[in-house]
Amino acid sequence: MSDAVREFTADTLGWRPFITPIVYEQANAVQHEALKETPSNTKISEYVLVLAHDPQSLGERTPLFNGIMYGRGGLARAAFS
Repeated sequence: MSDAVREFTADTLGWRPFITPIVYEQANAVQHEALKETPSNTKISEYVLVLAHDPQSLGERTPLFNGIMYGRGGLARAAFS
C-alpha cells in the first residue's frame, strides 16, 4: 500500500482495493443485473467490481452516479483529466 498523502499534490494518486474485485465472468445473475447500468465502452473498473459484492447498493448507486457524471449539462470528461 502506498503512503498517505499529507501535502497538496497535483500528482495522480493510485488506488488499490482492499477487497478482491469480483471476476465479471464468474458473477452471479444478481451481480450481472447490477452491473448492466455501468457505462463503459472498454471495461468495468476494479472499483465497480468491488462494489458488485453488494449488488443491491450498486444498483442504487449507479443511476445516481450516471446522472451526475453523464447527465445532460454535466462537465465534460476532459475536465477530470
